[in-house]
Amino acid sequence: MLNLGHLIEFSAGPYVSYSSLGWLSFAVTVAVAQRFTGMSAVVAYAATTFASTKGGLSSDQYTIVFGAIGFFFTFVSTVLLDRLGRRPLMLASCSGCAIFHIITGVYFSLSFESRESLTWLPFLTISIFSVLYSLGIGPLLNTLQGELFPPDLKGPASSLTTIAHGVASFIVTKLFQVIREAWGIKWNFYVFAVFCLVSLVFAYFAVPETKRKPLSELQRAEG
Repeated sequence: MLNLGHLIEFSAGPYVSYSSLGWLSFAVTVAVAQRFTGMSAVVAYAATTFASTKGGLSSDQYTIVFGAIGFFFTFVSTVLLDRLGRRPLMLASCSGCAIFHIITGVYFSLSFESRESLTWLPFLTISIFSVLYSLGIGPLLNTLQGELFPPDLKGPASSLTTIAHGVASFIVTKLFQVIREAWGIKWNFYVFAVFCLVSLVFAYFAVPETKRKPLSELQRAEG
């Protein structure tokens, strides 16, 4: 039976260190955690989520603005990653994403009458979530892949994390619709908040600071 070890050996050769295998498992975990913070589902259902938002724009226009905000801050993150470091941004990103998911969930938990004067809130909180995601956990996977793996393992590592990323995206996007129809949209954001907090704990204990550290030093630390 083909397993992960066979796949890595076939792709990268038989002399793969335990350190590299550890980093590979770490990268796959980051890929899954990244998707379960909710970004893929939020993007897929943005127009539906913003349908009740007032302020002169249609839900589609709000969705375009939301996408532009995230796109812009992805570029900002390239500067901050080197200035502030990977680990602090990851911790801040997970914490902030959890907070604003909870605020969004509370909004959708309110009665229709109570929400009437706060229709702008989902766009604000979800946009801030997008900013925090784009500054931290969003770009972190690609950054770590480039820093944690030797050249001969970058290909297999990228393939496996891409597969994990795609599968997790599909699951999260599908579950968003299921949860919304069964229990209400608010529970999606509460669930995302829980995963953000889980990712925060994982980041605190497992994410190393790779800023200006050579691969050999990181592998010694892992070993």
